[in-house]
Amino acid sequence: MTTASKSRLYYRPSNTLQTLKAVISGSQTPEQIADDLGVGVRTVRNKLHDPLHLGLVEWDGDKYDATNEARRLVQLQDVDVLEERFVDLPGVQSVLGQIKNDRITIEELGRVISFETESGAADEETFERYGRVYAKWIHYLELGDVAETDSGPQHPLQNDRGASDPRVPPQKVIETLRAIDQVNTREELANRLGYSEKEIEKTLSTAYALGVARPEQGGFATTEAGRTVISTSRGQQRELLRDKLLEIPLVQAYCNRVPNSEFKPVAVMEQVSEGYSMGWSEKTIETKAHRLSPWLTFTELADKQEVGVLEATGMMPREELSDP
Repeated sequence: MTTASKSRLYYRPSNTLQTLKAVISGSQTPEQIADDLGVGVRTVRNKLHDPLHLGLVEWDGDKYDATNEARRLVQLQDVDVLEERFVDLPGVQSVLGQIKNDRITIEELGRVISFETESGAADEETFERYGRVYAKWIHYLELGDVAETDSGPQHPLQNDRGASDPRVPPQKVIETLRAIDQVNTREELANRLGYSEKEIEKTLSTAYALGVARPEQGGFATTEAGRTVISTSRGQQRELLRDKLLEIPLVQAYCNRVPNSEFKPVAVMEQVSEGYSMGWSEKTIETKAHRLSPWLTFTELADKQEVGVLEATGMMPREELSDP
């Protein structure tokens, strides 16, 4: 997608999804969309700005029409449709490059977007407002993590070290740890392991989250814990990764909600979403639960009973973890 306009995104991803659902379901005129979304007609133009900017809807002067890509996104939950368009927006590639090489704050993110979109912003409050919108998109599309500034509180489920929850299975992290110190770049790591660049990002972010690897200027390295993981026995490996897993805030919140009987991982993740007012979609809840489950069984915090059902073991902490 080629973006000639220098316009920036105005809202979080949820606005685009909500608006697209309205258009796809038959609300096409500004009046119909306003009624569907419960907003004034004058607000509709702003609500449609992001979908139009992303090329997901078209306007012929009388009504809005959803593109085939918009229908793929809403009906097939093909989030790649959004990622393909988001990464091509002004300033996004620059921001993602900074996230890969180091950390970037909300304010710094907003400053880059302001500059690249040639906006008239000149104060910290506006930079942070821009930054928070783009940070939500980056988080939603799982393209990286953005650090909060001192002016804003950190969300209790945010993980300072890396991803907020594991994004790849345990064996993929272990395999990556064995190769990290033998290469210098992400490209070399991807070629050595046969992973895509996106998969490398997910794997490294998970390793950072667990504290078994760390980002370095222009690269990465294993930590002492990471080197222990790949040099110890399988039993000690499980124990070390279990301890590291239980340091992640989202995992703590999850384990505190696991019942003493059999449980469905998706149901517990839904409780986390509700308990912390995360507003995760059904698809996001399922994805997070699916990703965490193999870590629970690998670290022996739970046993698999049948497809979609686990049971906590004696290793599952009980009243030992405080909610984040």
